[in-house]
Amino acid sequence: MIGNTGPLKEKRISAISLILLLVLSGCAGQGIVEDTEKEQWINTATPIAENILQSINNDDYQSFIADFSEQMKNSMPPQSFTELREKLLSVIGAYISSTPAQVERQGEYIVVYFNAKFEKEENVTVRVVFREDDPTHRVEGLWFDSPKLRG
Repeated sequence: MIGNTGPLKEKRISAISLILLLVLSGCAGQGIVEDTEKEQWINTATPIAENILQSINNDDYQSFIADFSEQMKNSMPPQSFTELREKLLSVIGAYISSTPAQVERQGEYIVVYFNAKFEKEENVTVRVVFREDDPTHRVEGLWFDSPKLRG
């Protein structure tokens, strides 16, 4: 019905309000990090990311995991490193360079995004994840994303 303002419409509005509240509360502690804090995380993450990416090029497992948390080291044994390296080299080629792009807070984690250039693909997103409260800045997550890697 057009112009219905009865109990059904009120229930819909209440349901929509509840959904919005849940979505917004789930976003607490999330968002883009700016200014001085962004600069600090970029200064922390850039040499770590560079070491990781160069270690893949150099087939150097020990350097690759040097800044990983224990959990990351356990989830990336030498065989997994070899598989990752072979996939990256075959699909996007060797790493060339990267620039920090963005820093995000996702709950208790800080995610630093890099725009990386590889031999066969110039726009590869590399995400390096840190636990915000870890003063040692151990890597908690590492992802590579690009059209070729998804294809």
